[in-house]
Amino acid sequence: MIPSEPKVRPIQKLFIANRGEIAARIIRTASKMGIDTIGIVSKNDPISDATIKITINGENPSGVFLNPHLLIELALKHGADAIHPGYGYLSENSNFARLTQEAGLVFIGPLATSIEKMGNKNNARNIATELNIPIAKAVNGSISNIIANSQHLPYPLLVKAAAGGGGKGMLPVYNQAELEEKLLQTSREALNYFGNGSVFVEQYIEAPRHIEVQVLGDQYGHLIHLNERECSIQRRYQKIIEEAPSPFINSNLRQKLTQDALKIAKAIDYHNAGTIEFLVDALENHYFLEMNTRIQVEHPVTEAITGVDIVEEQLKIAMGYPLMLQQEDVLINGHAIECRIYAEDAENNFSPSPGFIYNTQWPSPQLARTDTWFNGPIEVSADYDPMVAKILTHGTSRVEAVSKAISALNSTHLTGLVTNIPFLKNILAEQDFMNGETHTDYCRLHPAPKISEPDSDIMVAAYLVWLLNFKPKGETLWHQTGYWRMGNQAGMFLKNQLIQCNWKKSGCHSLIVNTGNQQLDVSDIHFNDKYFSFSTNRNYYQFYWYSTTSGELLLEFNHKPLLITPDYCINKQTVTKNHSATELIPGNTVTAPIPGKITAVLVSEGSFVNKGDKLITLEAMKMENHILAPFTGKIGTLYVKTGQQVKARELLITLEPIQEPEIKIPKQLTDISQVQT
Repeated sequence: MIPSEPKVRPIQKLFIANRGEIAARIIRTASKMGIDTIGIVSKNDPISDATIKITINGENPSGVFLNPHLLIELALKHGADAIHPGYGYLSENSNFARLTQEAGLVFIGPLATSIEKMGNKNNARNIATELNIPIAKAVNGSISNIIANSQHLPYPLLVKAAAGGGGKGMLPVYNQAELEEKLLQTSREALNYFGNGSVFVEQYIEAPRHIEVQVLGDQYGHLIHLNERECSIQRRYQKIIEEAPSPFINSNLRQKLTQDALKIAKAIDYHNAGTIEFLVDALENHYFLEMNTRIQVEHPVTEAITGVDIVEEQLKIAMGYPLMLQQEDVLINGHAIECRIYAEDAENNFSPSPGFIYNTQWPSPQLARTDTWFNGPIEVSADYDPMVAKILTHGTSRVEAVSKAISALNSTHLTGLVTNIPFLKNILAEQDFMNGETHTDYCRLHPAPKISEPDSDIMVAAYLVWLLNFKPKGETLWHQTGYWRMGNQAGMFLKNQLIQCNWKKSGCHSLIVNTGNQQLDVSDIHFNDKYFSFSTNRNYYQFYWYSTTSGELLLEFNHKPLLITPDYCINKQTVTKNHSATELIPGNTVTAPIPGKITAVLVSEGSFVNKGDKLITLEAMKMENHILAPFTGKIGTLYVKTGQQVKARELLITLEPIQEPEIKIPKQLTDISQVQT
């Protein structure tokens, strides 16, 4: 029921039931409003700008954010007035909202009843149907029921988490044979990320645009929209580039989408910030997809073009203040682009790439808004989602916003970590993207190009430039003197290969380097504590660098990390062991590509596998990653079991290769088609 009189309840202290960039984002606005904040930190996630920091321990720190009773207990213990759930985790959990309110705390979000109506995707679809809003066909129920009734839908299908959102828990299915496996995988991922393993399958609409409408509503029935965003650039059905407004949407279609969005919000008595998502095909037909009853990752693009601080509006609405904005106040000012930076390897099927960031550089605030939670060295843990930052640019036109986005990504450096920055830059520079020809299949049709690396001679030059300008630190004088003990000769290990060279200075900022392959004239050398640059053979090179505690040189070139080990640090045998774990075990081995948790061992000792068969499922950064057989063979020893945590390059399986049997053709047969095998 909508109250007739305002009941304002000021918030003095806000508990944030989340982490990472969204926690930092909420803290920023709350602090501006004079509200103290309470944040959660852990050993793997130690950074927070909250007024009060709560340290949690244990092997599964992410699990804390899925424990409603513990979160409410912590909020009450530290004197909070309210809880902000952020996005993901329990942000769309109606039980959490209800328990929060029953505990006497303000929940920064809608009523639990509204979350229930929209939080389950099947319920939401029914409501849209009652409002005559188009939806895609679907089958729901238990996994066995879905399998039995899936023949009513044409393939391909899309398996989705019923309680999911944000692109999590979504898998395409192209034939009946893979349906059950995809249903089970989605259910596991949904249970892990949302605490609810319910799934359903939906008609797969080919190459649509993903368009969503931001709505705001107060507790007194006043609802407005903040126009639309387009979020079509996705991988694994999770957005990586968003923009506002959409380059495709005209005023007529905008009116249809926004009015349908407001219809849904009104039908469920919605208040606070929410997002109604649609798929739009090339003929401008739109289909209701889902409603996210929370703040969205991509909310900054809407803030940029409207000037509305959505988190501030969330807090004011939750406190009981009426919404001061009228629909006519909401104007579109220019264009905004947001790029999500992920710790993932775009060249390797976007596999997670947790690791350590040694040096951090974000674009200048004048060029871009950066939403993140760290500004210095940090470990990006496998325990959490792989997103590390969002880079937002705003311009008077789409062309200007895209140009600024490319510049902002060029000036972003996370030395030591593999990220998707090169992939983002490549998309932004493509003509199809510039023309606004975007859809949800875009990344599949525009695969990540291989990142170029300098050849070994250039790497030798880079090593010498660093060696001559940086005095290594070490426990012994031998380590501290570095190259001086070698005269004008030096050696380095690159990709497990020893490379030796000699050099001589040819000027104040120049060298002549002899690598054995060729002689390089290295000129225009510039060096500082973050990066160095030089020219050779009319080409310019710039490297961001970091010297590790063990004396190794970590370089970043084209946003890709490269490691050089000076020969004076450790001997060749040790380097080989450190950088080639597979050589420690005789025979053929399969090792963990990244740190994570073993969730399934799909083979047994002595079993036979074909190249490409799934051997092990490894969960990292809230995603399941399948480790495949590199060749046809027989499983030797299994070194891991389900539930075990493993480190990168840790031995998992030994695999004995099997030669394919040779087919011999009898001499009397002249027609190859007669041969039977």
